[in-house]
Amino acid sequence: MPSEGGHISLAAHSRHEFEIVERLRGSHDHLSADRVLSGPGLANLYRALADSHGVAAEPLQPNDVLMRGVAGSDPLAVEALALFITWLGAFAGDVALAFCARGGVYLGGGIAPKIVSALSQGAFREAFEAKGRMRSLLAPIPASVILAEFATLRGAAAGLRANALNRRDL
Repeated sequence: MPSEGGHISLAAHSRHEFEIVERLRGSHDHLSADRVLSGPGLANLYRALADSHGVAAEPLQPNDVLMRGVAGSDPLAVEALALFITWLGAFAGDVALAFCARGGVYLGGGIAPKIVSALSQGAFREAFEAKGRMRSLLAPIPASVILAEFATLRGAAAGLRANALNRRDL
């Protein structure tokens, strides 16, 4: 279903998360999920967490934060990745709830395929389902990671083919 859902406001669920959201928001009047739940967002999250701990952040690229977080070699990157996964789960659950996506939620992009094992360890799913009385609606909804390369281009091509088959030009 076409949407601009990535521009939904990122929600904080604790005092600590609110502090980080405020640091990430900076001078912007709105902090969208897309601004945080993306490669550049992960690097920004790393810097915001460093700032909240009163330490200087290394000038890391998103993939550096990701790799250090997955490897467990940098405590700040581990914390950034953990919060990223929690917020991604919460956002995916919000979208599933908004669209009543009983057929499933599919995560794409550059980060999700690299952290499949981390996504399956529980924090993502817990945040996905943590919607109060709506937990029972979300619990059976599957969440999957798209592993195919160029999935968006393949989907666009399939859409164009389907549209061509359903047209009759005069």
